[in-house]
Amino acid sequence: YRTQQLTGRGEKLKVACAGGSCFVASGTGTAYLERDQRFAAISVDTDAQAMAQGFALRPDGQVIALHSLPESRALSISRWNGKTFVRERSFEIATPKDLPPVVRFADYDPQGRLWIGLAYHDEDGERRPWGIAVLQGSEAPVFHRSTLLPGEERLPGSLALPDDVRDLLFRGEEVWLATDTGACRLRGVKVDLFTENEGMESELVYDLTTDDRGEVIAATYGGVGRFDGKLWRFDIGLIGDFAQDLL
Repeated sequence: YRTQQLTGRGEKLKVACAGGSCFVASGTGTAYLERDQRFAAISVDTDAQAMAQGFALRPDGQVIALHSLPESRALSISRWNGKTFVRERSFEIATPKDLPPVVRFADYDPQGRLWIGLAYHDEDGERRPWGIAVLQGSEAPVFHRSTLLPGEERLPGSLALPDDVRDLLFRGEEVWLATDTGACRLRGVKVDLFTENEGMESELVYDLTTDDRGEVIAATYGGVGRFDGKLWRFDIGLIGDFAQDLL
């Protein structure tokens, strides 16, 4: 497969691997199964119109697929049983003008909750960020975002997190979010947003990880920085260098 076939309009490939197989979702809506360096298109639902939006690996090692139908506000989750994907649940996502949601990323935290980064394409085709949905078991999803729809009220448990979340990092009891407005730390219901005022060379954060000492490392438009517990330090030697991904 050519790169364009795999990526389409996606920001990045969404991959989950288990049992010697890797599942890949792209910006094209097509899902791929990779085995022995060979890719094959695979269905994520019995409905042939289902578009793959992402994959995630559960803490128990099972792979789940996130998918939707064209022009639908509903997002579905299916589980790989070793031969095919079996749908487990669906839920609707409220968006401006009922535009179809887009999955930016999906990952499970150590407690087994699924965190889904959301966006939508506006009427001009531009991707607009739309916060995060968090699912636990069969409970209703909790949506976290700053922007509310006209007439919408913030429900219990919903936090006014930045809309523009690109990725996240689970670190002990903390959840770190890479956003377009800084590095955001979530401790329970306490939200801290670290910006240029706290030492960030750039507030455009692409990725987060930890080093061998447990310090949080951020890839930003202004280089790679580390968090010393209070402020961000850009003393790793990549100041001013555009950095998008961390390993």
